[in-house]
Formats: sequence, structure tokens, C-alpha cells
Amino acid sequence: MHQWDIFQPPPAEFMGSFDVVHVRHLHLVVKDNDVVSIVKNLRALLKPNGYLQWDEVNPEAKYIAKTDPAVSTRALDNLFMKFSIPKGKGGAAK
Repeated sequence: MHQWDIFQPPPAEFMGSFDVVHVRHLHLVVKDNDVVSIVKNLRALLKPNGYLQWDEVNPEAKYIAKTDPAVSTRALDNLFMKFSIPKGKGGAAK
């Protein structure tokens, strides 16, 4: 495991090393709504034509968004019901 300050360029050994970089919960560290330096540093990790997947939680909405309508969300819907998590404005995708 490595520790890295996301506001600094990544270590040289990781530059251009990844096909996909997935990050989440970075909203907790963004300073002054400036994501430019974060995106620049994350892009430096990617191989040419690599993908950056940035995933954040919307605790108020609490709905399931999916890119393929054919994918079932039954298990997540059941978790919402089991733990009495109210669905957000968008509702759970079916």
C-alpha cells in the first residue's frame, strides 16, 4: 500500500501505469471547489486511453443509478427496505 497526497504529482513509478483509476469520496478533500489539480494528477496515473472513474455518494438522494436498464437492483432494493432507508427523489431504478 502507498500513501500519496492527491494535490501533488504522483510518484514517478506510478505515472502512466494504469488502465483504470477508480476514486471515491474525494469530495471530502476538494479545496475551494477546485478539482483541476486533482484531475490532472489522477490523469497522470493513466496509460494512454485509460479511464478515470470518479464515484461519489449522494447521501440525500439514496437511489440506484444504473447504465443498463436490464441489470436487476433487487438486492439493493431489499437492503433499502431492510434498513428502512427512504428512497430519494429519483427513486430506485427498476
